[in-house]
Amino acid sequence: MNTEAEKKEQARQLNKAQLAHDYDLTFTTEPGQRVWTDLMRRTHPFTNAFTGNSRTFHLLGEQAIGQHLLKMRAMVDYESIKKYIKTAEEEENKNGKR
Repeated sequence: MNTEAEKKEQARQLNKAQLAHDYDLTFTTEPGQRVWTDLMRRTHPFTNAFTGNSRTFHLLGEQAIGQHLLKMRAMVDYESIKKYIKTAEEEENKNGKR
């Protein structure tokens, strides 16, 4: 028999799974892919955030957002993620940013 705490945990897990599914649905559309690429470019989840000054904290905050998005998306295909990051970083470098 399920206790009240077990029922709450099951509901929490179900909500978390639904939200992760919603993230994935959102970012699998063509416009969603463009937004995903932009978010990954702006949050640099795979780069070193240490700059040696106060900008480090800003970059760490951005990375936390990017890492949360990656986690929620629960993308198993790491190579696809790296492709988006590489493309975004190349674009950023081409434009002379960061």
